[in-house]
Order: sequence, then structure tokens, then C-alpha cells
Amino acid sequence: MARRQASTPRPGRSLIDGVLGRTGLGREARDYRALYAWHRLAGPRLARHTAGERVLGTTLIVRVATAPWANELSYLRAQLLARLQADAAASWITELRFSIGPLAGLPDWSQADRELAPPHSTATPPVIEPGPVVEALLGVKDPELRAALGELFAHALAPTAPVAAAAAGAVIAVTAGLAPAPPPPSRAPGPAAKE
Repeated sequence: MARRQASTPRPGRSLIDGVLGRTGLGREARDYRALYAWHRLAGPRLARHTAGERVLGTTLIVRVATAPWANELSYLRAQLLARLQADAAASWITELRFSIGPLAGLPDWSQADRELAPPHSTATPPVIEPGPVVEALLGVKDPELRAALGELFAHALAPTAPVAAAAAGAVIAVTAGLAPAPPPPSRAPGPAAKE
């Protein structure tokens, strides 16, 4: 009997991808990974109004519940696509499109979130500096949409950490409908006060 030759261990994902490829399900699995990547990127609040619908070639179609939400998301398309492409499961997506319609009947990833949730991270999310995204959020009139987009942006900066109010002050201010607090005035050096 011939002895089997030892091979280098491979990651489980590559083994599963090999099986899926041999069974003809590789492309479907890749598409579902991209749909789930959108769900993770969206977070719970935005997921109530959007869902990954399907993949056409290298385009991810995201269904949006209402036209105002689709309109606001279209302004953030480039940032959303960049965050999506940063995820290994959707790095191959080159375009993001939004369609308007009911979310019923699309895959519900909330159960997968509970089953695949990573352990709680104690890392502090980064402080969000005022800039073009915060300015764009200030222009959103719908407070729920503004809050969801602010949460999405904060989540995109720190996808594995929970969004803490203290660390995301600019987004919290925007979601509350307030402009970010201006920086404190700098004091010019002057003569020392005599006591």
C-alpha cells in the first residue's frame, strides 16, 4: 500500500472553497459572502432599511426600503464601496448600486450575526475628525437616517469595536442634529499674570 505524502496545512476557508468549486457552488458562495459583508458593514440600524439583494458580475445590488434612504446612500457610494472592498469577502466588488423596494424575502443575516459574533473587543474606536463626511451628515434632514449614516461611518472606521459615544463625539453630535463642537480657542502667549 502506497503511503500518503504529507502536505502543508491549509486554512479551512481554502479547503471549503475547493469543495464548493468542485461542486459548482463556488460563485454562489462568493456572492453570499459579499451579501453578508454588506450586512456587517451596514450595522443594525442601517440593516433595518437596506439589504444586499444580489450580485451581478462584480456589482453588488443593495435594496433600500425608501427613495430618501437610497438618495442619501448614493451620496456615500464611494465611501461605502471602499469599506466593502476592505473586507476580504467583498474585495472583488467593483460597483455598488441601490434599488428601491421591500426588504421582505431577502436573506436575513441577523441569525448569522448571533452565531458568528466575535468576542467583545475592548478596543476604543477612533475619534472621528470633522471633515467632508461629517459635513455631508449635517445636510441629512431625516434624523433617523442621519443617525444611521453616522453610525455606519463610525462602524466603518472601527468595524470590530462597539461604537462608544465618547470616542465618536462628532458622529453623536451629527446624529443629534447638532454641529460638532468647535475646537477650544488657542491662547496666545502673553505676559505672565502678577500675583
